[in-house]
Amino acid sequence: SVAMLVAVFSSFFVNAVMIPNQEENKVLRSTIFSAIINIGTNLIFIPVLGGTGAAITTLIAEMVVLICTFVVVRKLCTIKINIKQVMPCVIGVSIMILEYMFLTKLIKNDSLQLLLAVIISGGTYVLILVLFGDVEVTKMYAVFCNKIKNMKTRL
Repeated sequence: SVAMLVAVFSSFFVNAVMIPNQEENKVLRSTIFSAIINIGTNLIFIPVLGGTGAAITTLIAEMVVLICTFVVVRKLCTIKINIKQVMPCVIGVSIMILEYMFLTKLIKNDSLQLLLAVIISGGTYVLILVLFGDVEVTKMYAVFCNKIKNMKTRL
């Protein structure tokens, strides 16, 4: 799940940077703050969305921990983020989540949902990379086009 991915990053910040730098109290504060937000958002989302609401609130809580730990880690060491590289991932994952939510409403067969989710998500991600001008994808596209052109000239 997306919340698990976010938790992995915040766990890395906590275990690799914050704890070795004796910042346990800030870890505790961010965890308590996240728990309070989780409880509050649970009260709002779960009655309306059920299990999906619980998943959304977990994601929100994990994002809070990630942001809090990132702020502390950024003060402890230099982190350079290239927005041009990060944005395709953020946009791609956001679109994939929406696609999956749509698929689960449209298709009831779990195996078919998974198969279509993998195919559609892969296509979406490649499309996002192309739109953002990813160098490797652009190279692969050029090679593919050349191979198609060579096949046509042989025929």
